[in-house]
Amino acid sequence: MPVPLPVPQGPVGNIVVQVIGGSCDIAVDGTSVGVRSEYVAKVNVGDHTVTCTVPGATPLRDEVTVRERGRPSLVTFTLKKLVRTPPEPAPKSQMPWLKR
Repeated sequence: MPVPLPVPQGPVGNIVVQVIGGSCDIAVDGTSVGVRSEYVAKVNVGDHTVTCTVPGATPLRDEVTVRERGRPSLVTFTLKKLVRTPPEPAPKSQMPWLKR
């Protein structure tokens, strides 16, 4: 369940997170902010970790350094759709209920 990020103390900056191809559970420094396709996090200046998690897939992760009064730090995750190949049908010889 998403929780609000801690209120930054001291110098702050922004992380802009964009998810291309869908949405994911976005977390900033281990705190989930929910399933989204974009998010702006106001954080303390310094190094931060942003993750994008989709059920059944390996989480995507990026490290970003936020600078005071600079441009927002941009993190982009691109989700790829899984293409599943259907199984080959069983030979008719293995399906005795089918008439030939």
